[in-house]
This record gives sequence, C-alpha cells and structure tokens, in this order.
Amino acid sequence: MGRADEGFDAFVETRSTALLRTAYLLCAGDRDAAEDLLQDVLERTYGKWRRINTAPEAYVRAALANAAANRWRHRSRRVREAPLEDGVPPSLPGHEQQVPAVVLLHRVAVDGDAWQGTMLSLVARDAANGQVRLLGVDLPRQQGAPAGAFLFGPGDRTLLAVDQGRPVEFSLGLTVAEDGAVTRERSRLLFSDGVAIRTLPAWAEPVQSVLTLDGDGPLLRPQLAAEHVWHLDLPPHDPSRELPMPRPAAGVNWHGPQGLPFRRSTGQPFLPPNELRAAGQAELAKPRYRDPLGEPQPKRWELLAGLSGNRSLYVTEIADGGPTRIYGVVVRPDGSVETVRYGGPGRLSALPVQLRLPGEEGWLVAQQHAELRWRTGPDVPWQAAGQEVAVLPGNAREVEVTVGGRAERVALG
Repeated sequence: MGRADEGFDAFVETRSTALLRTAYLLCAGDRDAAEDLLQDVLERTYGKWRRINTAPEAYVRAALANAAANRWRHRSRRVREAPLEDGVPPSLPGHEQQVPAVVLLHRVAVDGDAWQGTMLSLVARDAANGQVRLLGVDLPRQQGAPAGAFLFGPGDRTLLAVDQGRPVEFSLGLTVAEDGAVTRERSRLLFSDGVAIRTLPAWAEPVQSVLTLDGDGPLLRPQLAAEHVWHLDLPPHDPSRELPMPRPAAGVNWHGPQGLPFRRSTGQPFLPPNELRAAGQAELAKPRYRDPLGEPQPKRWELLAGLSGNRSLYVTEIADGGPTRIYGVVVRPDGSVETVRYGGPGRLSALPVQLRLPGEEGWLVAQQHAELRWRTGPDVPWQAAGQEVAVLPGNAREVEVTVGGRAERVALG
C-alpha cells in the first residue's frame, strides 16, 4: 500500500466495528446486508482516500446512509420488518445488551414524484404495553430539510436523533419567568455510531423539544410516539399527504362562531377596540414573550376591558407549539403600554382565565358560555358579575362559574 493510502488500514481496524453498528441499523437489523453495505462503502472509500483522509469517518457514515437509501429506492414500497424474536429487538454486534430501538430508512417519492426523500421510521418498545412496534415516522417536509428525531419511552421522554452530518444543538424546552418573559437554553448534541440519545428531565415538555442545525439553521422537531398514528405499511399513495398537521396547542383554545376568534369586552375600554388590539398585539410580539424556536399559531380569543384612570386591558393566549401562555397588557389613554401581566399557562378548568391586575385593582376572570358571580368571603352574599368576562375588585376571594346549569366555585389567589 503506497503513501497515498497511508492510514486506511488503521482507520478500518479501529472504526470498522462502530461503522458496522451504523450499517446494521441502516439495514434494519440484517447482519449480512450490513456487512455487504459496509464492504461496498469501504471499497469506494479506499479509492478516494487521498481526498477524504482528513475526515474519513464523516464521509463513510454519509456514504453508508446514501447507499442504504439507494438500496431502499430499488425495493418495493413496503418497509421490511427487522427480525424480532419473542417481541424483542435483536442485539447490535459488539453489544452485550439489546438496543432500545432500530431506525429504518426508506426512499420515497414526495409531492407527486416532484422530489425524492428519505423517510425514517423508529421501531422500539411501546411504553404503554411493552410490545415492539413502529413508534414514529419522520419525512422531510421539503426538499433538503432535516428529518430523523424521535421521542419515545415513558412519557415520550427519551430522545433518539439520527446524525445529520452537521453540528446539532438541542433545546429541552421553554422557561417562563414570573413576569412572563421566556427563554431557551441550547446544548450541543453529541452523536455516537450515528445516533444521539438523551433523556428529558421531569420539568421539560416533550412537545417543546427542538433540534437546531448549524447554529441558527434549520429546525428539526422530534416526532412523539404518543402522537404516532401510522401503520407499518406505507400508504398506497403519496406519503407526504399523510404527514401529520402541526400539533394543536394545548391550552384554553376558545373559538368563536364559524371559526372566528372568540372576542368579548367588559366595562368600557377607553381606547377603540382596534387600537387596543394593535397595542396589545405589538407588545406581545416582542421577543421577550415569544418562543424563538416555536411554531406561532393564530390567536383564538381576545378579551378587552376598561380599567380605572381611563386605562384599557387587552388579554389573549399565546400559542407557539407547546403549552399556551395567558397575558394581559395594560394600556394607558395615550396608547402606550403601562405593564404586562402574566396569567400563567393556559389550562382547561372551571375558570381558565384568572389574571391579577396591577396593584390592588383586582382580577379579570373569564370562562366561555358561563354566568359569573363573586363574593368576598364564605359568609358574604354572592354578587352578579355578568356573562363570560368580568373585572372583579381586589377583595374578591371566590367566583362561582355556572355553565349549562352546573355551578363550580373557584378560590382566587
């Protein structure tokens, strides 16, 4: 072997076992096919060694993925199941323990054969019943977009991401301060044998997990096993049309008639409704209140209220892919913003909106289709507050919410 081939033998000797594990995953657990795939790629690598010897492993892993995808392209559009004995995944070569998951690659035509992409499927143990089954399918939403990240296991808290051949950072989720300001932290995701596996901490919301490529480049959102509805067989038509829609936001999500936003007013806002909405929306569009990696969704509801001193209040729910957040914006008579009040995460409850107003001004409370009453203590008579939305004084301690003849009592504070 000449000088131009120097280092090739050492590379094969030290990295072939790890590369075989990658090939094994790409071949869906077929040991013979994995060995053939790796041998073919190494033969091509030898011929190009002089050009790629500065970063040979990255080249070989990319070549393995491309070669595996090409093999899938020439097969039928039925995903071949990995051989499973007694419902247990096979062990990877060189591993004493069994692997938790297998990733399958399948070449598919997308958007009416406009372009071809690699569909990645996750086969692993279902946390609900312990059976091995297909838990996730990920397909690029557009040509060149990344794919291949999954959350599975108990509570969908185990992340498995396929190496994208580029630097990848992982953000666990959104942190919301007491004043409603939001932040995200990101950390470098480290890959071994072509995959990275992380466990989410208890505080993280799986739906808010995001991978970013090349710093602030493309986003990759993990597929959640709990939301997976595909079967092992591919649909007989264009699979891109079966892609799940963006997940609906978890929160209050009130709707008005015919799909229009739910809008209600209480008292008399000093500012005209359009001016108040514009001021409130502009304030909440600032980066401090927005998830920088989120998926903004249309506003479903808005509440307008009049406060003392000719001030106005705008209240809404921000939805950007994870649990929603309720905010109130207090606007001065001249249209400037006095303060922003954070109303907590949006949750379905008897009284989903309980917004504490500045100082001792009281509360804004709301529930769709509800009759509202309030009182200052257990032995004090109830006072009517009207329908759906009310501004209550600072000494209000309890609200009675009646919907469809059923009354529930909610303590404030």
